[in-house]
Amino acid sequence: MLWLMILIVQTLNNLEIFITIHALSTWNELGRSQGHCDTELSERGCFMAQQLALRKDLEHVKKIYTSDLKRAYQTAQPLSERLKIPIIKKSNLREGNWEHYFKQSSLKPLPFARGFETKEDLRRRAQEQMNEIVSETDESPILIVTHGGFLREFIKSIDQEGRHIYEFIRTAINRLLYVEEKFAIQSLNDYQHLEGVNLGLSKPEGRGD
Repeated sequence: MLWLMILIVQTLNNLEIFITIHALSTWNELGRSQGHCDTELSERGCFMAQQLALRKDLEHVKKIYTSDLKRAYQTAQPLSERLKIPIIKKSNLREGNWEHYFKQSSLKPLPFARGFETKEDLRRRAQEQMNEIVSETDESPILIVTHGGFLREFIKSIDQEGRHIYEFIRTAINRLLYVEEKFAIQSLNDYQHLEGVNLGLSKPEGRGD
C-alpha cells in the first residue's frame, strides 16, 4: 500500500502544461514586429483560435493563462467559452519589451513596469512568471498563451543543452511537465489542428512576434 500512496502523491504533484503562442495578428500578416503594441488577431488568426479550441487534448484544461495583450487572450477566448472557464491575464507573459519597437512603432507599446529588456531580462522574467503560475495552481492541466520570444527564452532556460527544437509555430501546442519543482519538455510544435487547413502560409507561423 505504501508504494500506491507514494504513486498517488507523485501523480498529484505533477502539473501538465500546454503552452502556445498567439494566433496570427494583423501585424503578423504585414510582417511587422509588435512587442508590447496591442494588436488584434486577423481574420485568419481568429480562425486559428477556433481550431485550437476544438482540440480534444484541451478538453480537460482547468485554467487558462494569457498575457494581457489582445492577440494573446483573443487566441484563448474560443476555448474559454467552450470550457466555460475564465481567462487569467498576466502582464509578465508578454513578449519582450524591446526599446527599438518603442522608437519605430506607429502604435505605441502599452506601459510596462519592468521597462525595456534584453534577451537575458526576458529569460529571467519568463522563469519568474512560470514559477509563479505553477505555485498558484493545484489543478492540471493548464493552458498558457504567450508570445514567441517569451516561449523561446523559457525553453532555452529549461533545455540548456539544446535537445529540443522550437519552431515558433502559431497556436502549436507545446507540452511541459512540472514535477519535483522542475520543468521538463514532453513535446513541441504540435499543430495537428491546422493540418490540411489553407491559411496561405507554408507553416502557420506568420512573421513578427
